[in-house]
Amino acid sequence: MTWKSCKKIALALAIIALAALCGPAPRGEAADTDVPVVDREAAEEVFLEGYDFFLANKLWNSIDLLREAQARNIYFVDTYFLSSLALRRLGRYPEAIDAMAAYLEVRADDHRGGIILDAMREEWEMINRTLNPKEIEVMLSF
Repeated sequence: MTWKSCKKIALALAIIALAALCGPAPRGEAADTDVPVVDREAAEEVFLEGYDFFLANKLWNSIDLLREAQARNIYFVDTYFLSSLALRRLGRYPEAIDAMAAYLEVRADDHRGGIILDAMREEWEMINRTLNPKEIEVMLSF
């Protein structure tokens, strides 16, 4: 037996002994944080009402109901997507961008959402450039 193999065996035994001394963590200790309570059925009902208002172009009502659905089930990511679209229609771009970014944190592979987010960022940048032009842009416009 070589010195290296003896060191490896000693290290393995030390790890096993440490694990035996520590033992398994008591149940609940690893999960000290409270998991949000969700009401899936109620959230889905409220979401569908919010969707109906969105289709009827009653965006304020839609946003209120979508926020209520989010409060009832924070994991219901479709509420973030639809909220983003409604906020965008109202011109509330920073909130719309945040909502779409939150949606894409969970559904990163949704290319449609990525395209919409990029478009919203470009629109918001264009609005800001139009409302707050740099000096050279003002001179060029005349």
